[in-house]
Amino acid sequence: MESEVDSIMSIATSAEYPAATSIKYATGFFKQLEIVSKRALRNLIRNPMVLYFNLLASVVLGLTAGVVYFDISSSYVYGIQNR
Repeated sequence: MESEVDSIMSIATSAEYPAATSIKYATGFFKQLEIVSKRALRNLIRNPMVLYFNLLASVVLGLTAGVVYFDISSSYVYGIQNR
């Protein structure tokens, strides 16, 4: 089985298949990031309940983490191990 994988890899990396070794994208990373960010922002604006739910979930998780580590011992290793 290993020899079969090696033969497939040698074919894929040969000069006959240069696309297998280098991947080119139509647009750059930052352009893709911009487009996806705009799409996500547009979806949040169009559906405000999702925005409110995400905000509520963030606050609840933040408060939970705050309560767990509130008034931790001065020796933080000892205090964290006892949580």
